[in-house]
Amino acid sequence: MKIQWLLLIILFFLQCKNDDKIVLKDILQLPTSGTLSSINSLKSLNVISGVLSPTFSSSITIYSISVLNSVSSITVSPVALDTSASININGNIVISSSTSQSINLSVGLNVITITMTAQNGSILVYTINITRLNSNTYRIFVTSGTHNGNFNGATGADSFCNSDANKPDNVTFKAMLTDNVPNRAACSITANCTLSTENVDWVLKASANYVRSSDSLAIFTSTSGSATFNFGNFTNSLNTGTQIKLWTGLRSGWDSSSFDCNHWASSSSGQTGAYGLSDATDSNSIRDGGSSTQTCDKLLNLICVEQ
Repeated sequence: MKIQWLLLIILFFLQCKNDDKIVLKDILQLPTSGTLSSINSLKSLNVISGVLSPTFSSSITIYSISVLNSVSSITVSPVALDTSASININGNIVISSSTSQSINLSVGLNVITITMTAQNGSILVYTINITRLNSNTYRIFVTSGTHNGNFNGATGADSFCNSDANKPDNVTFKAMLTDNVPNRAACSITANCTLSTENVDWVLKASANYVRSSDSLAIFTSTSGSATFNFGNFTNSLNTGTQIKLWTGLRSGWDSSSFDCNHWASSSSGQTGAYGLSDATDSNSIRDGGSSTQTCDKLLNLICVEQ
């Protein structure tokens, strides 16, 4: 009888021990015996003081960010798709869902390498190319969103810029458009103006460098007088990818046209607005063909300029 009870106790103990293993395995998400996880990708990736371009996806491994000259360091917060994978950022181990140590940035290009290693030893490398801008350098982006010609004025267009998904970080941008009042103008008197006194709430600064926010490539350097650009050609277009139309209200010489959707307060098909082209490097960038317009009910993008 005693032997039977002892056998029952031993069997119960082994069953409990086996159950504990199962529970522990479930908690730790351990692989089954003899199998090591091959998952080495990230679930998410966030960078403090910057926005990744393109938008993060586990399958995309190379990203770009531009930051202001005032940003001298940055931190990275990675989340592994499989918590059993190890994360190494620029030679330092980082726990999934935590924040890396501060990474110093030099002016110009800085490369951050995130090495993911799965349990089975397979490796996947993510790269973030961070450009710290020179002083007196400002960013331009084209909105991802579109809008008809009614922004409730130029300041409403500014709000549209500052709420757009393509906006790089927590700084102020203004819409590069003009009206015929003028509430906003580059050249309020003559084409290709030379006097800064013609600027009215203008979005460009004199003798400043302007770059694309997505890749930090130079677009143009503004003039010392009127804070415009003497066409010629931009170094690079305002945006990459497919050509899109951009509300501007400008003539090809930076002076304000009369086509401004009733001072950017109308979405009527009976009103028109001047527009530019995102892929142009000449004056078509601010006024397509020098004379083209769109009716104000159409949905176009905006050019947004860092202030």
